[in-house]
Amino acid sequence: GAERLFAQMVEQGIVPSSVTYNTLVNACVKACDVTRAEQWMSQMRDAGHTLDLQAMADLLNGYARIGDGLRAEEWFSEIVESGFTPGQNCYHCMMRAWAKHGNLERAEAWGEHMTKAGFAPNDETYGNAMNGRAQNG
Repeated sequence: GAERLFAQMVEQGIVPSSVTYNTLVNACVKACDVTRAEQWMSQMRDAGHTLDLQAMADLLNGYARIGDGLRAEEWFSEIVESGFTPGQNCYHCMMRAWAKHGNLERAEAWGEHMTKAGFAPNDETYGNAMNGRAQNG
């Protein structure tokens, strides 16, 4: 798949851009392989590229999909520490991660953080809350 094409690209002497690495991170996240996505992020840094908001938000989404709230929080912090302002989708990822993990209090706390950051709740916000309650009673 994507990794094979990456190898071919490098063999042909083409220097991968940050867009190339972002594509690989996103592909790994879609496959729910966040460990591999983090490896690509590490290779991206090693190649001299700065991690951008898209790559970090993709990884945050990956951790939300598997319900790893702690790792999601680490990447949320990384986004902030890198000087980016998390968008509403990042807050939704945090809510989804904790709801899937079964910690509804923490999911709701992230909803409050989102509101304090200036984002109004929307259908995805309430959908995350409803899914968490449906999964956890």
